[in-house]
Amino acid sequence: MKNSFKKLVSLFTSLCVMTAGTLSITANAVYNPTNITRFDIPANISNRFDPLPQDQKPIRSKDTSSSVYLNLTQATSGAFVQVWGLVDADWNNTCANVTLDAYYNNVNYVSTSIGTNYLHNNVYEYGYGLCGLKFQSAYYYVGSTISGTWAPDC
Repeated sequence: MKNSFKKLVSLFTSLCVMTAGTLSITANAVYNPTNITRFDIPANISNRFDPLPQDQKPIRSKDTSSSVYLNLTQATSGAFVQVWGLVDADWNNTCANVTLDAYYNNVNYVSTSIGTNYLHNNVYEYGYGLCGLKFQSAYYYVGSTISGTWAPDC
């Protein structure tokens, strides 16, 4: 009887493991990029990061813990970017810079380049429902003009 019970438990466990291995987990991220069109960002000497203009959807809903997608197609000089978590669509209310580096350490900003960039962040993890980006030129005395697309979830 004990031997039959062990075989039955073993068979049941095997079936559970095999079934779990065939299931896929899907994220509910909405990958819907919006355009960044000829956005002028301040020189580094300004010590200021500027958000995208209102007509370029600067604040968007963040639904998962995924990275922020940023694809720069143009940058007249290098660019630094910050990822912000917000509770509403007002930069003056409760918000925080939640930018992470490649090793998932909190940082003030990350450097971006032309092409696809995945920006690590803690927007979702810290309970913010909205995400926004702020930019600054990587050059001390020279501003930059950037274009491309971005999406809060990828």
